[in-house]
Amino acid sequence: MLITGAGSGIGLATAIEAARLGFHAVAAVHRPDQVAAVQTAAAEAGVEVEADVLDVTDDRRAAALVDRVEPW
Repeated sequence: MLITGAGSGIGLATAIEAARLGFHAVAAVHRPDQVAAVQTAAAEAGVEVEADVLDVTDDRRAAALVDRVEPW
């Protein structure tokens, strides 16, 4: 499951809850420094969340991330 805006707040909480429910959660964050913060928050919650930087206005990059997540 790909969650955009997951660098903090409700997006991050959604990614953690998705992982808790058994989904392969991928958190799309806006800034590179948010990747480690997402992984730390997920680890503290006892789950694993993959994080990747994504500018949702970059169609090519967004499509590549969706293609990577989709098979899960």
